[in-house]
Amino acid sequence: KKPPNLLLVSLDTMRADHSSAYGYHRETTPVLEALAASGTRYKNAFSNGNESAYSHGALFTGRYASELADPTYETYAIPENATLVSEALTAYGYETAAFTAGGHVTADFGFNQGWSQFSSESSFASLWATAPKALAWLQNRSDPDAPWFVFVHSYDAHRPYTRPGPWDHLYARQVGSHLAEVSAASPCLSEMLKGPMLYPELTPDWFNHQGGAPILSTQSYRKLENPPEDTTKIPLSEADVQHLIDHYDGGISYADTLLGLFLDELRQKKLLENTVVVVVSDHGEDMLDHGYINHRTGLYDSCTKVPLIVMGPGFTPGAVVEDLVDGRDVAATLWALAGALPPAGSGGRDLREVAAGKMSQDAVFSEGIMGMVSV
Repeated sequence: KKPPNLLLVSLDTMRADHSSAYGYHRETTPVLEALAASGTRYKNAFSNGNESAYSHGALFTGRYASELADPTYETYAIPENATLVSEALTAYGYETAAFTAGGHVTADFGFNQGWSQFSSESSFASLWATAPKALAWLQNRSDPDAPWFVFVHSYDAHRPYTRPGPWDHLYARQVGSHLAEVSAASPCLSEMLKGPMLYPELTPDWFNHQGGAPILSTQSYRKLENPPEDTTKIPLSEADVQHLIDHYDGGISYADTLLGLFLDELRQKKLLENTVVVVVSDHGEDMLDHGYINHRTGLYDSCTKVPLIVMGPGFTPGAVVEDLVDGRDVAATLWALAGALPPAGSGGRDLREVAAGKMSQDAVFSEGIMGMVSV
């Protein structure tokens, strides 16, 4: 029997509790709801890191960031001696392709290993950019009889929190204050918030990763922890904070809409037959729940509890799994579905076994880029 095709979609920066598939009061993700009705929803899924390079590393290798490389943000990258899912599945006869939205999921960070086709966008891009490339590749494969593994990535919920057309004020309904709109639209201004207070003079610091990518330094947050007495402070009102959240929710809805369009195209072209679809996020976004807007300053549930829904052969429609699962389980499941032996040193469990009530675990571990660990 031919092994299933595998589609892994990462909706970057989507926290579970802002998805209507996970009980959010706004219907932000009707596509994920439909996917959950057709597949298995993992209610307590956690990323293994609070930053894209760390968490995607676990998704692709079944190993924690600190198992792969020295977990120092300035130098972190997946080493060549690590085995990615793409490399293992290639050895088992799969055609493999990755379409990343850039950012920290690029060749600079070691994610280009083992793919038949590897494409990354130049910046923090949208599913609008990556999904059509994936579709084109699937329609023009060199060996139509071979099973395939495709990874598709988007930053549609990532800051800045502005999106095209109706999604920009889908929930806010009207334009907010100048402060709220500028904070939502700026790639950096939201990183200058500590509590509901903007520190416009404490501009973020940057460094160049060893691979060349410019990265916002965590020193930026250290400055906000102890701001100088005489620095300018601009308070955000409750309405301003809510407006930022409204924008974030609009981004989640935009990601969900684009995912729906992509899956519909795949169905129409008969590309979802004998295919397992895994939709996950790599981390959440704090949205001032614990003092900061971003995801990199903490390992709270807001930053690590993510949607994880799997549909296809072996996954029961409408099933809800309560057991704790994490990103490493995604890698372990992809290997198991392909009939591949997991590489030495990898962890994680087959999500089908977890859904069947086997292999439960008492804890999940996550690592943060500021020297944090959570259990």
